[in-house]
Amino acid sequence: MSMNIELRLPTDVEQALQRRAAESGDNIENIVTEIVVETLRADVVTECQQPSQGTAFGDWLKTWGNRHPRLDREADVSRESIYSGRGE
Repeated sequence: MSMNIELRLPTDVEQALQRRAAESGDNIENIVTEIVVETLRADVVTECQQPSQGTAFGDWLKTWGNRHPRLDREADVSRESIYSGRGE
């Protein structure tokens, strides 16, 4: 997703941003993107992990489970199956 945003920053903040870009050798767009992602990452993780308000946990869990493919057999997660064919 691409988003165009016009920022009106205080002069000192703009200078700090330009300084950081010059020091890192990166462009301002990448630096601002990194700052926004780091700032909002906790919010995104929290929203993904918790059911939305007004939805019962059971309904949320059922919806979550239905998004995953069903296997026609029992999953074999034994050590032998994980490492089979790797020279053991």
